[in-house]
Amino acid sequence: MSQTVNKSSTISQRTLLIGIVVAAIAVAAVLIVVSSGSGLTGSGIDYAALPQFRTADGGFVLGSPEAPVTLVVFEDFRCPHCQTYEAELEQFVKEYVAKGKAQLEFRMMMSTSRSPLMFQLLQCAEEIKPNSFWKGREQLFTMARRGFNDATSPREFAASLGIDYNKVLDCVPNARQFVTDQNVAISTGVSGTPTVLVRYNGGTLQNPPVQLGPRPSIAQIRSFMAQFE
Repeated sequence: MSQTVNKSSTISQRTLLIGIVVAAIAVAAVLIVVSSGSGLTGSGIDYAALPQFRTADGGFVLGSPEAPVTLVVFEDFRCPHCQTYEAELEQFVKEYVAKGKAQLEFRMMMSTSRSPLMFQLLQCAEEIKPNSFWKGREQLFTMARRGFNDATSPREFAASLGIDYNKVLDCVPNARQFVTDQNVAISTGVSGTPTVLVRYNGGTLQNPPVQLGPRPSIAQIRSFMAQFE
């Protein structure tokens, strides 16, 4: 009798274990489909579904060309304040950029003397695989938060976007958009990151109005955007 009970218990445990493994595989499969098939990122933003283009001097812009206002953000992936500020910008994208009400323009600005490698990787990703810039930008912020290793992280970054790593290596030495963006920062008086400037109807860069400030919260952005509703 005891042997029968033990045998039944063993079979039940095996059945339970198999069920758990099958369920885990199913969940993993769903996650893979969601992440690779829909284009959604960790923030829940599907950048591939939004208009993307570059300015005359190479700046990267997300959003409808018809939008009346552009927030222009100068950032460094390795800057802790920039990493924290991403939550505000992601909400801005969801509420305004994704709905065609505004644009977001990204400018690369080194806040320290560190290597510009992360900026170069991002530019190369876009040139090798068009429309991968904004997804790559989010990925680099994620990697920077946990610690970006110049020796090993570039390969991981390329793989995350489905880009040939050897092509990235060939491209990096000639990726110089960060120099242009740094000069734009100097010419407009930007001295720290993150800093937000504005454009109206695709015009010249301007300092933000007082109520917006150089590093606006989503609440301040909402107040500012109300005038364009």
